[in-house]
Amino acid sequence: MSEAGFNDDFLEKELFGGDDDGLDSASMDVDDMMLTGQSMMAAETELASAAAAAAVAVASSSNSVPEDDSRARLERARELHTAKLDIAMDDPPGELTVLHHPPRSQVELGEGAQGCSMFEVIPTMALVNPWQIHSVTATPNMRWLFTGGEDGYIKRWDFNATVNGKQLLTLGQRHSLVDSIAKAGVTASYWDHTDVVEGGVEMLSPVYSMAVHSQALWLVSGMKSGHIGLWSVRHDEGRRISLLSKHKKPVSVL
Repeated sequence: MSEAGFNDDFLEKELFGGDDDGLDSASMDVDDMMLTGQSMMAAETELASAAAAAAVAVASSSNSVPEDDSRARLERARELHTAKLDIAMDDPPGELTVLHHPPRSQVELGEGAQGCSMFEVIPTMALVNPWQIHSVTATPNMRWLFTGGEDGYIKRWDFNATVNGKQLLTLGQRHSLVDSIAKAGVTASYWDHTDVVEGGVEMLSPVYSMAVHSQALWLVSGMKSGHIGLWSVRHDEGRRISLLSKHKKPVSVL
């Protein structure tokens, strides 16, 4: 953990790809992409040769190159050229921004689900925090989850890593929870929720409310003094851009 509160291991994994479980996941991704490129070049070469053979067959009156054979080669080359790649080029590993993750579409319930008299909700994850949580907000696509509470810190959680079980709760943490909860929240970063009080002194303030930009560019938070803080999230994370002074008591809703 760095002095600024960033999870260095998490950022390194996000920047350079790969996973802790693999020996050299980043290099394997590069090798796979090189092999894919070679396959595409081979397919393009075969497609060009098949097209040339078909043109010769049509233009020439000789039967040295049968027309049916040329068409078959051309169709085969087209199939190879349009084959789906093993690596989806529109979803490269190590993406840090939320622009590549569009908001989720509206969930459609199955037939008869709307008329159910009751549902069973089973919790599976827990975001462990030693102090009371006053506010929770998230980006529309649930890529990042933000929490703030009585301790005076804003925490950013990696929701996808949490759902995938990248970190598990310890036995001590699970002791007071139901048996179904085993996944622990993965903290991406955090920063001090500082407020400026009388005399220009900065001090931590509880986080009573929050709202985040749809693409996680900025975040606003409600403070105990009545100030509203505007924070940078994506660039220079945790930097307070401005303080809005319009209220005299804690801001509970944003």
